[in-house]
Amino acid sequence: MAATDTAARADRPPAVARACFYAAGLVALIGAVGATLGSLPAIHGRLGIDPDPYWNNRLLASLILGMVGLFFVALMTVVGASLASATDPGTRRAGKTILSLTVLPHLASLISLPTLTPEDWSHMISHAIATLLTIIGLALAWRRPSPPMGTYAAS
Repeated sequence: MAATDTAARADRPPAVARACFYAAGLVALIGAVGATLGSLPAIHGRLGIDPDPYWNNRLLASLILGMVGLFFVALMTVVGASLASATDPGTRRAGKTILSLTVLPHLASLISLPTLTPEDWSHMISHAIATLLTIIGLALAWRRPSPPMGTYAAS
């Protein structure tokens, strides 16, 4: 039993990969908090420009949903980091998949922000760092691939 636990722990992603994953989650969380505290009040203050209250409320709802999405991506990055650090190969695979998916919203921000509002380039910094850390962590983790599905560590 102890030999199996030792072998399973040895197959976990390297400590540097795990640190990259958790750091990506922290950077994404900091970016979400920064966007909420910085952008939300400024944009909300501009919503009164349209005389139609329905559209003001609809735009505010979209803005709030976007902010919730930022927090969700940060949370999923931390969940993926936790799962990718597990000793069970299937759980590690699930964590790597979740982490791979968290890169997509960051990439969308890295494309849409300079395209739509190039003067807001500083809002891309947290997305760029989180993406880079996640990709580095995944590259390091995939150097030690999980065993194929349906196989287990030797008992």
